[in-house]
Amino acid sequence: MKQLTIYCSRDLQDQVVNALDHAHLEGFLRLGGASGSKFCDPGEVPRTMDWEATMFLVPGAEETQVQAIIDELAEFANRCETYPCLRIAVTPVEQIY
Repeated sequence: MKQLTIYCSRDLQDQVVNALDHAHLEGFLRLGGASGSKFCDPGEVPRTMDWEATMFLVPGAEETQVQAIIDELAEFANRCETYPCLRIAVTPVEQIY
């Protein structure tokens, strides 16, 4: 079992939900109204570039589901104005209640 955390720019929310649905997950937690920030090159002012962001959390998914989601979302990882616009973290889960 794995925990899947997906961070994305607001414009990719629909693609993420579609990928989670296609993987036949039980559900997910969506946290919106956040902002992503990236440091600009040294010496640039302002120091950060910010954008509207959303986080999706899947507390428990099978390895095959996780890989299906990663495979479906890979094409969107570099198609955005502000890179990085999509990040996926996968961590092991010992127990789910």
